[in-house]
Formats: sequence, C-alpha cells, structure tokens
Amino acid sequence: MISIIKPKVDNRKFRGGTLKNNIKFILINDKYLTKSYVSVSINAGSYYNPENYDGLAHFLEHMLFMGSKKYPKEDHYFKKLAELGGNSNAYTDKFETVYYFNVFDHGLNEIFDIFSRFFIDPLFNENSINRE
Repeated sequence: MISIIKPKVDNRKFRGGTLKNNIKFILINDKYLTKSYVSVSINAGSYYNPENYDGLAHFLEHMLFMGSKKYPKEDHYFKKLAELGGNSNAYTDKFETVYYFNVFDHGLNEIFDIFSRFFIDPLFNENSINRE
C-alpha cells in the first residue's frame, strides 16, 4: 500500500498501491461526483529526447491517441468519449508525459479499455506518423 496524507476535512476515500508491473496507483472515491477522472503519468518527457530527436516525446504523446490494434480507427476514442460525456487531453513536460480523461461513471469501463490500449498495442500507423 502507498501511504497517502490528506487533510482531515477531506471526506473522500483514498486507496493506493503498486501493481505487479510496478505501476503505482491512487484511487479516490468521492460519492458526490457523477464522473470518473483518470490520469496516467509516464516518467519520460522532453528532457529524455535522444540527441538529434527534439520533439520525440511530444510526437509519441500524439501518436498514442491514433488508434491501437484492438481499436484501430484513429477517431474511435474521441468519438466514444464524446458520446459518453467525457473529455481527454495530454501534455509533455520536461520529465513526464501525462494523459488524462474524465467520463460519466457509466462509461468508465468502456473508455478505460480503449484508453489502456494506447499503452498496450498502439498502432503507429504510417499515415498517422506522416501527418504528425
């Protein structure tokens, strides 16, 4: 378990841990919200770009949104997210790249499955690469 320090006046429930693959997570339950919020931080940002490959981390940030083997259509994620009342974005900083979304609770499982495929089996389709 991860030790989480929170203000005494915060009534939300916090739980954290580490998965078998060493990914750390924190779950925050707020019974007053009707949306779920997910954020994933990758410990790789622009600082780690190889020499002569400026912009590589930002390029990869964009490419992960361009489909996966399970969901190959480039626009599938954003169309489905809009249908389910959600939003998504990402940013690349010096030491990390962060991906995040929110969606009404009833759509969380479906969107999380699509979102997770960005990190499991991204396509890196040649047409998408050329456009980016």
